[in-house]
Amino acid sequence: KLITMIEFEKQGVINPICRSLVITYPREVIVHTGIYPYPEDIHNLLIEIKNNIDPDVSYVSNVKGRMTSWHHFKDHPLFIKYLSYVINTQQRCNHETFKHFYEKYFVSHAWGNELRKGEYVKPHSHSCLHGILYLTEGAPLIVPDLTLKIHPQPGEYIILPPEMPHYVSPHTSDASRFNIVFNAEDKISKASWEKTKRIEDKFKI
Repeated sequence: KLITMIEFEKQGVINPICRSLVITYPREVIVHTGIYPYPEDIHNLLIEIKNNIDPDVSYVSNVKGRMTSWHHFKDHPLFIKYLSYVINTQQRCNHETFKHFYEKYFVSHAWGNELRKGEYVKPHSHSCLHGILYLTEGAPLIVPDLTLKIHPQPGEYIILPPEMPHYVSPHTSDASRFNIVFNAEDKISKASWEKTKRIEDKFKI
């Protein structure tokens, strides 16, 4: 199976399991894509979202749809299995982002989304690595700065670099669109910020 959610002008696949796209627009960025080849896990993750929708966070963020809590999947065994697979396969593609991943990053949020017909995700960005695992087909993810349109396919994933604006256009199908989303923050940047805040708090008058 080839990765089908991104269209490439030039045909030919070096590695059908994972890719890293180096794109320069005014800055060079790396977008990672791949396939999570465990249909049973994809199905069980979808059911987990269906059974754990949180009305307190649904429709109140950039996601104008239904959501689990922000941390629902953070320690979930199926999510940890998926992320471990991504780290291991992307390392084999020889990309530095995933080498010693847990020494450099920590998962701050991991949640599930459900978009019903007419629902969407507003334009926004994240200050950290932002990963999406698609559990169904559905409305495309738009990355305007890179002129990319990502068509969800079950089992395929994409990891965007920090500060990369993106959004999801209104979902048009009667069947819900499901995905798992996570943020991985830089430990060094967070430690530096916390140290600065402690110093500022100490001398605050």
